[in-house]
Amino acid sequence: MQPLLVRIEGSGSQALAIRLVKTAARLRLHARAWKSDEGFVFSCGTSEGQGFVFRLDTSSLHQQDNRWELPRDRFSDYNAAAAGALLRLAGHEPFGSGTASDFELGFEYARANWPVVGTPPQRCEDPLVAMDGEMSIAAALMGSGCSYFAVSAGAPESKARKLLGSLPGRKMRIVEAGDAVAAAFSAAGAGYGGIRAAAEVPDERELLGAPGAAWAASAEVPFVLLVSEPGAPESYGGIVRVPASVVEVYRYCLEAFDLAESYQTSVTLVIEPALRSRWETMVEPAVSATLHRGRWVVPADGSPFDRYADTDDGVSPRSAPGMAGLEHSTNALEGDDAPRRKARIEKLSRKEESLRGAIGAGSILGPGDSTVVIARGTIAAQLRDWVEAGLAPCGLLPIRTLRPFPSEEVAARLAGKRILIAVERTDDSLLRLIRADAGITGAEIWR
Repeated sequence: MQPLLVRIEGSGSQALAIRLVKTAARLRLHARAWKSDEGFVFSCGTSEGQGFVFRLDTSSLHQQDNRWELPRDRFSDYNAAAAGALLRLAGHEPFGSGTASDFELGFEYARANWPVVGTPPQRCEDPLVAMDGEMSIAAALMGSGCSYFAVSAGAPESKARKLLGSLPGRKMRIVEAGDAVAAAFSAAGAGYGGIRAAAEVPDERELLGAPGAAWAASAEVPFVLLVSEPGAPESYGGIVRVPASVVEVYRYCLEAFDLAESYQTSVTLVIEPALRSRWETMVEPAVSATLHRGRWVVPADGSPFDRYADTDDGVSPRSAPGMAGLEHSTNALEGDDAPRRKARIEKLSRKEESLRGAIGAGSILGPGDSTVVIARGTIAAQLRDWVEAGLAPCGLLPIRTLRPFPSEEVAARLAGKRILIAVERTDDSLLRLIRADAGITGAEIWR
């Protein structure tokens, strides 16, 4: 058995794949769809043998030398009929309201003329929704209490930005900064003023946002930066996280603001383009009404206060600019005298250790007794399909945090195992983190 995969090719492949995922959500069945070189791939349940190809242009289903037709002249809405037929292929039992819709007619045609090769997943008890990565970003920004979203004026408009901009009566201010650098520093400035703020930097200019995130981390200013490629994690400072599913895109975006304010630092989220266009069903999200705003101080009149007070965990009380008797240095490291600068660096190091312990490395998924594959982002999302279906012959360790990298915890998880690192490029920062920071020199590259 393996995950049931149907690659949909031809004009309208994206619309059909999305329709299938949304239908699966209404049936409370977990499903996924993602873009491929030839079209879109739909996955729902398990099957025996190889995957299928459904060609919209020729109205035919293929598996190796086998071919089945879905004639167009029988249906008014062919996409609806195709959705019904492909769900029948996946092993679903008869359903519907008996209205003889094209969806039901396609289902019945497939039942009479196509094989049943799939076993559908177990029905979820909770209501499901279908979302892609961009929708997850927008939903999380709205649910997080973010009220300031900075973007580069010259960059292409992302789907998340369009969704946020189209909301009636929205409370989020969308600011078009001059470029990617200005967008990152604009959001950092809003965070300095106590506003929950985020910036989105397009994938071709992601490194231009790194100075803003690094400055915010050193000055202990909270804000969230969204990028599409990781670059060198250390160049961003603060926290750098990489979701490995659409569900995690939503959850990590939501958590990013609480982390940023609780630890007074920048949080950079790497959401790869393939993950932004990937669709998944997920339990309908419920947003907590409690926001973690960190340690705020209300001083006595005129009393002196050290904004960067030395603490055991490296997190000092936070203050808003302009409060009498309080200090907030926007040049927290370079502008101070040598003894104070040393104390600040030591405090930031303690904060990083606190973060490393708070976030952790996560668990190995699947059978991790002998061989474990390490992956991040979209690659980890694809491998999880096999692991969650119970079909993987080895374990999977998705790396979700690149900075601060939990090197000791990762090394302990992988002790005594054969390690494979799934990367597309030999300059991937994941190789360095595993081999140098975690000290696993025998890790092999696996493509």
